Amino acid sequence: MIGVFDLFSKRQSTLRGEVPDVYVYDDIPQKLRVQIIHIIQSFTKKEHYDHGNFFETLHQVLCKEYGVFTLKQNKWDDDYNYEKIILEYLLKTDDFEHVLDIVEIFYKYFYNNNKKDLTEETFSEINHRFKESVK
Repeated sequence: MIGVFDLFSKRQSTLRGEVPDVYVYDDIPQKLRVQIIHIIQSFTKKEHYDHGNFFETLHQVLCKEYGVFTLKQNKWDDDYNYEKIILEYLLKTDDFEHVLDIVEIFYKYFYNNNKKDLTEETFSEINHRFKESVK
């Protein structure tokens, strides 16, 4: 996992006091969504986990909870690559709470499947990215 880099521009932003004390999420910027996708893909590939099964399970859970048949953006597309469907949904959904749902389920799924240390490390990075995104 690559992790978080303490870039010069980030340090300067912190020094100028541009990092808030309270974080409110009512919108999740595109940049943060892309970073979350990179983190999720890096984690699932690094762990050599059957991530296809994870994404299919995630899709089933979310569809059931949201009362829909699919999260596919293009309903006419016959491709059922669940990783692609979930990550595209994360990238394009207008509902910021659905993005947080995906992140939460990702955490709980792997944390409960004996990946505690790596999951905590990964979510430390995700939390850091959330903090960075609030200006």
